[in-house]
Amino acid sequence: MSDLIGSSNEVLSEAGQAILQALAGAIIPASEEHGVPGADDEVIFADLLSSAGPTLQFIADHLGILEELAGEHGFLDAAAEERVALAEQFRAAHPEAAALIVSLICQVYY
Repeated sequence: MSDLIGSSNEVLSEAGQAILQALAGAIIPASEEHGVPGADDEVIFADLLSSAGPTLQFIADHLGILEELAGEHGFLDAAAEERVALAEQFRAAHPEAAALIVSLICQVYY
């Protein structure tokens, strides 16, 4: 993880940042066909962290739930397709938190 991201906030641990970054990439993946980066791109993700403001604590509180859904191997070790499935499970179980995360990611990305 880059120093830029690591120093961007004090709310999320490095592990929490990595999980959120992987989730952002699962929500908006890179597209070779269209030549665009995913939401997990270092610059985009740094902007996400700096734009999150007070909602970052709410997001941080919910990332543990995503990790629990992933089981013993964790969200970061899941394959891309599995991350999407886990994100969908998270959305079904915690729609308010998922909506906030998706909204923030889309606002920063687009």
